Amino acid sequence: MCGFSVLWVAIDWARYYRPLFEANKEAVKYRGPDQQQTIELNLGLSHKLFLFHARLQITGGDQQHQPCLSADGQSGFVYNGEIYNVDELALKFLPNIKQWSRDQYGKITETELLLGLILNCWDAREQWRQAINGMFVIVAWHKGEIWACQDFWQMKPIYMQTLPDGHGFAYCSHPIKLLPAHQMSQEAQVHYLLYRFIRSDLAIAMDDGGARHLATKHKATLPLVSPSAPFTDTTAQVGQLQDRQNPLAGDSFSSQQTFSRSFVEVGVNLESTALSQDADLTYSAPAFEARLVNACISQVCEEYPTGLLLSGGVDSTLLAALNPETQLISAGAYTAIDLCQAITEDAKYAELAASQYHLPWRPVEVGPSLLITHLPNLVAHLELPVADVAGLLTYALCDYAKADGVKVLYSGAGADELFAGYNRHQAYYGSQKAGLVRRLGAKLLVKWPLLPWHKILRHMPQYLARIPQATMLKAPTLPDLLRMQMAWPAAAWQPNLPKLSGAEHFSAGDAIDQLLDHDRQHYLQSQVLMITDRASMAAGVEVRLPYLDQNLSSWALSFGGATHLAKGPKYLLRECLTQNGGERYANRTKQGFGINLDAWMRAPEAEYLHEMIMKQESHLWKTLRHKVVQQLVREHQLGQENHGTQLFALAVYLLWEQKQG
Repeated sequence: MCGFSVLWVAIDWARYYRPLFEANKEAVKYRGPDQQQTIELNLGLSHKLFLFHARLQITGGDQQHQPCLSADGQSGFVYNGEIYNVDELALKFLPNIKQWSRDQYGKITETELLLGLILNCWDAREQWRQAINGMFVIVAWHKGEIWACQDFWQMKPIYMQTLPDGHGFAYCSHPIKLLPAHQMSQEAQVHYLLYRFIRSDLAIAMDDGGARHLATKHKATLPLVSPSAPFTDTTAQVGQLQDRQNPLAGDSFSSQQTFSRSFVEVGVNLESTALSQDADLTYSAPAFEARLVNACISQVCEEYPTGLLLSGGVDSTLLAALNPETQLISAGAYTAIDLCQAITEDAKYAELAASQYHLPWRPVEVGPSLLITHLPNLVAHLELPVADVAGLLTYALCDYAKADGVKVLYSGAGADELFAGYNRHQAYYGSQKAGLVRRLGAKLLVKWPLLPWHKILRHMPQYLARIPQATMLKAPTLPDLLRMQMAWPAAAWQPNLPKLSGAEHFSAGDAIDQLLDHDRQHYLQSQVLMITDRASMAAGVEVRLPYLDQNLSSWALSFGGATHLAKGPKYLLRECLTQNGGERYANRTKQGFGINLDAWMRAPEAEYLHEMIMKQESHLWKTLRHKVVQQLVREHQLGQENHGTQLFALAVYLLWEQKQG
């Protein structure tokens, strides 16, 4: 786990943009407290390359320090993440290299492997990138080219910024800012108020009117730079690529020194990630368990004590149940205990699971004090606001685990998106099936009206019509609040989401696939993975995600959403957990984190958040009516109503806006 800052700039402009590089260095230092290094390189007569790497040491000792350079300094890389199949990659792509240096555990180091791949297999870089099983971001240069790549799920952050007038560009593990301040677009604000996070394709509009989308995270695509071709500037906006030609001009560049930037699609190659042909490819609990066990074993960390973020839900409890076989967890299971009386039984089931599967249980008491001690720091590390208390709890648990000497924690994140585990998935799938049943019932009533059961069929449409038809992504956040507060018509902005009303045009399976794809592309990446990475790195701990293992996730993606939901949400996980003695956990209703957020937002520690909300200094009040929000604060403080979730979302947004300057 690391952070990095890279600046490729024309020599004549190096002094001008050096402060940008230094600012990015400061922004990512928190990601690597164990070792930090800066290198400055001259690449020919035209460009300079500034490199900074901050390392959180997990494996490899001093042999893994970065930036990593070749002997002549003309090739190298900076890297963030973990690669779990190092030996397999070495055997497949570098079989003729006889001597490998190894770390204290006898393993080939990741840095040596990557440098070997860059020097010997540069032209095949897309092949070995797709073959990497892990969570990673790599920025590499070789043969006058610089290239960046990222794992399929984008678990580790990378930002790319083209400098004005073709002077160069920068990469960083933190949002890159060239302007002193910026504000969020109204469309992004509304999305946040509805869903408590912002879709990855909703760009941040800058103060110059949004003509340039700086600090845009390139999610599905990543850049390649070549000094030998005409310059092309390709910008990713609203989920698609829009090309425009921009020849470089200026005294610093000759016709032989221009360069191009194109985008390389990042995706999972199902063939390359599949298991052997003899492996069981059926949709069954044994096939799933075999892949999950392999994923856990590949991610075992031997160098440091490791723990589990045990919430008491199915996902993390299954990791605990498989620990006797995988030996994934050595230090214990960490669970948040709400001092304000939790609203669910998560902690109770977490304690039972830890006892049953012989894991030391590490309860961590949390309460409103986190709003002061942890929330501002966490929000400062978020590139976009996310009002999910799970991020705050992850930060607190990682901070507590670090005091125990733990550097690696495992999490069940990603299972809900892969295996259709959210309540909205089941509700949406059920409503689509109900639409089909309604149409079938109507035809039967017309064709066979005199059958004994015609009365049942006659009334069935009424019952089915009561199934919620607005469940898609409608988490209990701010829809009612928005109707009261909107300073402009909500109908002026329509979310780009699949419509439930179109059931007659597609099958239930097609509909749920659209919903799952949306969740994976936006909710998983923009909320779950982002807060998991930022919260853990803020505490100096690495969180690994076995469910997003490349082999396991590509196998899960090969099945449609209807298959995952045919026997209920996360059927495979529940069946596997039942077979490992966890029936009482498998049969639990999904509840999420059971924090009493209403009590937290009524405590004295939340007073500064209320004061911030009461002030009328934010761009947010162009979207919401401030007087109505003030009334909500007063109602909540007096205990007349519970608006804790809504007020927390507003507070996170305003804190984030403050941190952006």
